[in-house]
Amino acid sequence: MLTSSTDYKANVYAPVREFKSRVTITMDAFSQIAPYTTTRVFDDNKVMSINIIEEVMITNTTSPANQCIVTLDNTDNLFNFINLGNMGSIIASKPKVVVEFGLVLTDGVTVEWKQMGVFFIEAWRNNKTGMTVEFTCHDWLQVLSNTVFNEVAVVNASTLATAIMVNAGITNYYLDPTLTGFAGNNRKTWSTNSRELLQDIAIVSGCT
Repeated sequence: MLTSSTDYKANVYAPVREFKSRVTITMDAFSQIAPYTTTRVFDDNKVMSINIIEEVMITNTTSPANQCIVTLDNTDNLFNFINLGNMGSIIASKPKVVVEFGLVLTDGVTVEWKQMGVFFIEAWRNNKTGMTVEFTCHDWLQVLSNTVFNEVAVVNASTLATAIMVNAGITNYYLDPTLTGFAGNNRKTWSTNSRELLQDIAIVSGCT
């Protein structure tokens, strides 16, 4: 849950207000280029556009996944494969993208940032003129769609969900303690698609 200061709440709906954007990308390939760090932060000087699409599934037939399309200025040729290497290997490494929006507070200097999501690059397109680069990113649920999971012994919904997260390399998550009360044999067959498997757990445990 997002928490906000009193100053933020007072100013977010003001007739005149100023917002800022910030995109943080963590990519192993960055380590090949000075300053040789895997994480780079791009502010309003580099961010051309951000489009976040939140999927809504009112029928609960699948777990909703969110998409983010980020366009950055690339006039410095940072996102050039001559510098970074093979696109396929870069995408396979799941570069992480953190998107934040910030509101400039009353003092005109302080910016209160709100994280809009954590995504992973799944497609990369350089503008023909070389001026911009566009990333299509999805959150972990979409990544789980491409993650195969094979687990024979299912103790309960909680241990199964934990095993799914570990298998996918997800470390930052929260599981409701009540999941331990739902046996794995409540469902005859379990999907091997990790995203569908989480949906199965939701069905078994009565989540909406």
